[in-house]
Amino acid sequence: FQEAPKLQVDDNLPALVSAAEGRCLPYVALEGIVLPAQAALTSHYHEGLLGVIQKLQLKEHRLIWNSLARSW
Repeated sequence: FQEAPKLQVDDNLPALVSAAEGRCLPYVALEGIVLPAQAALTSHYHEGLLGVIQKLQLKEHRLIWNSLARSW
């Protein structure tokens, strides 16, 4: 078990990602301030509690069956 390194969301983060192998930082925890794109969401149950929605993009790779080799 290994803890993920904690990185700050700041001006140095793009340079870190660019310098990493494959331009990817696997298993990191990002810490920083999040700003809403428009207006923050307010809680109906807790006064003064604000939140934002994270945009998440998932890309799936499609597998194609090769009947000759009998594999995906």
